[in-house]
Amino acid sequence: AMPGDVADGRGMPGGWSALGTEDGEPATRRAAVVHQRLILCASWVALFVVGVAMSAVLTGQVTASSMAGAIEPAALQDLEAVQRQAPRPPSPSPSPSPLRSKFGFVVVVRDDSNLEHLWGALALVHMLSKLSAYQTVVLTDLTSLPDGTSVQHAFQSLRARVHPLAKVSRGENSKNSSLEHRRVKHLQDVQAWSLVEFEKVVVLQPDASVYRDIDWLFEREGVWAARHDPLCTMDSKWPSAEIMLVQPSDEIHRGLSARITAEHLAKNTFREIVAEYYKDRDQEIGLLSEVEADHGQCMGNRIPTPYRNMDGTPVTGSWSTPAIVQRSGGVEYTWLASGDEHTNDNVCFSTDLKQQRILARGHVINVCHYHPLGSYWRDHFCRAAQRAVRLVKLLKVAAYCSDDCYYRDVNCDIKASP
Repeated sequence: AMPGDVADGRGMPGGWSALGTEDGEPATRRAAVVHQRLILCASWVALFVVGVAMSAVLTGQVTASSMAGAIEPAALQDLEAVQRQAPRPPSPSPSPSPLRSKFGFVVVVRDDSNLEHLWGALALVHMLSKLSAYQTVVLTDLTSLPDGTSVQHAFQSLRARVHPLAKVSRGENSKNSSLEHRRVKHLQDVQAWSLVEFEKVVVLQPDASVYRDIDWLFEREGVWAARHDPLCTMDSKWPSAEIMLVQPSDEIHRGLSARITAEHLAKNTFREIVAEYYKDRDQEIGLLSEVEADHGQCMGNRIPTPYRNMDGTPVTGSWSTPAIVQRSGGVEYTWLASGDEHTNDNVCFSTDLKQQRILARGHVINVCHYHPLGSYWRDHFCRAAQRAVRLVKLLKVAAYCSDDCYYRDVNCDIKASP
């Protein structure tokens, strides 16, 4: 019996008999009453559903009409800029599958004296391991780290593969050390086009940060590149060779390698050589929008945002961080003079605390605390370092990854462990 029911002498709730009657009413009449009530309830439900549907249609018409009249002409132009600058991916990012090996990311890591290329690659590979379904290939001439850790082991712990960087013999014009350095460097850069086990690869530099999922890029056809726009003009038509989607091919690899000569490099930068090669093949290079890839020094409200108010105007704030940020930016841009070389425009995607600390209004501050991706890069680097290297042997890295040292500038004198 239900709570509150009073059982009669035969153990049934009060008012009911074992024969299915209530106060002597036949069971058939009771069934008829129940049937009528069910029909009434179903009618009410149907009317409610129809009413909701009609309300949605009318509301949508009113909203569309009011929006069309409310958006200012300037906002409409801004919305058009958003459509140009932030095209939506054609479909959701692919999930891991046996075909994932057909796509991949490629990062070239060279042996530099301060290991900044290596540290940048560790951070970048860690970002990609979290954001992407695809593997990263690291092309490097490094074999071990200062702590003795194998480079292969370090990157394998982050789901990356390591391939040896191609050895390049010295050229006839080796007396010009700067030109020869560029020739060797760019011949190694085009090694990405030789990875024919992949259908498509995205070429990235170790001084870049990936801020969100970019796997949709593999769904685009043809060759794509970031815009070369170091002065942040927003109207560049030149492709950058630092961030590219390409299709590896032995033919293209040979063709590009043949153009990486001292004679060509004396007159052109690497990106110009790559752009001219594809132009000669009658193959257009698509340009990524600034909200998809941009220089770190260009970040800010100048990039149209897809986040909009009801009247079409942009939501106030920073809502247009590029998916790929090439270098953090810094106080000096010496590449304006030399074209290919970069020195001090990556201050926050780096472990160099000395460069990050400046004197401002009588106090020493870390400028990277003011950079929107400064802590983001540091977090990824330090998580990667904790997995891939022995921090107790790398005191500079250990100090950088200490919260006390990085955020409060205390306890930075870390001693080596035995």
